[in-house]
Amino acid sequence: MIHVGLTGGLCTGKSTVAAMFAELGAPVIDADAVVHELLATDPEVRRRVGEAFGEAVRTNDGAIDRAKLAAVAFAHKDTVARLTSILYPAVRERIARWFAARKTNGAPAAIAEVSMLYEGGATRIYDVIIVVSADRATQLARFVERGGMADDFSMRLKHQLPLEQKEQKADYIINNNGAREATREQVEHLWAALRERHAGTDPGKEGA
Repeated sequence: MIHVGLTGGLCTGKSTVAAMFAELGAPVIDADAVVHELLATDPEVRRRVGEAFGEAVRTNDGAIDRAKLAAVAFAHKDTVARLTSILYPAVRERIARWFAARKTNGAPAAIAEVSMLYEGGATRIYDVIIVVSADRATQLARFVERGGMADDFSMRLKHQLPLEQKEQKADYIINNNGAREATREQVEHLWAALRERHAGTDPGKEGA
């Protein structure tokens, strides 16, 4: 089974692409969902986050408020690094265990959707990395449609590796600027390529 990392930039459509792969039969795990689970249920993670960021990121009942945590953590580069140093080792371990558990299900590939894959230094656990790409104007429009502010968009981008550099590092690129049908066609083509690779033939890298 091929271990696939699916990443991209802010609002490039990673979750949309992940859902398309799932519809085609790929097991998919979302790293953001893993983070939410860790913040909600892992005592050690919650303790370390509370110690690092203080009571300001807690709710009245002592839980971690993800919105408050994001506002504090993404304010500065050093606070982003502090948060990722707490969360990402636990996320990588959880994803690695998830990959191991999927080996018996017969799928040619399993896919982990990871927003900060390159930034988190987790490339070694993947055989293939797919980057979902979109132009800056499309990213911003999607961010605003979801209720975000333009200033927040620029601030969040500062803490991510530039999308162009992610594309250069990728094994495959999916262009998600256009219609949903065009993206779906690329996903279907790439799923077929992964199936061929799993079967023992490597059709080569794809880019768009």
